[in-house]
Amino acid sequence: GAAAELTESKPVIVLLYSSYGSGNVLTRKHTMYLQNLFVHSKKLQILEVDGTHDKEERKRLWGISDERSYPQVFLRHEGKDTYIGGYATIHDMVEKETFDKKFDG
Repeated sequence: GAAAELTESKPVIVLLYSSYGSGNVLTRKHTMYLQNLFVHSKKLQILEVDGTHDKEERKRLWGISDERSYPQVFLRHEGKDTYIGGYATIHDMVEKETFDKKFDG
C-alpha cells in the first residue's frame, strides 16, 4: 500500500554475470548457484546485469569492485552500489551463517 512506499527503500541485490555461451563452465555453475540461492532458497529479488550485453554497467560495476570477473554481487541502496563479493564470498557467508544478516538486515 501507500504507507509501505513511505518507508525507507530496501537495498536491491545486483548480480553481475555473463551470458556468454562458451564461457567458463565453473563461472556458469557459480552464477546458477547464486541465482538459485537468492531467488529460490532465500526468496530475495535480484537485479541481474548481463555484462556480455550491458558493457557500460559492467564497466561501472567492475570499477566499484576493482575485479574483472563473474559473477559478482552488489547491494544497491538509494542509488549507490556496494560490492559484496563473488561466488566464494557469498558461499562462505552461507557456510558461516552470516548471509541472512547481510541481505535481510
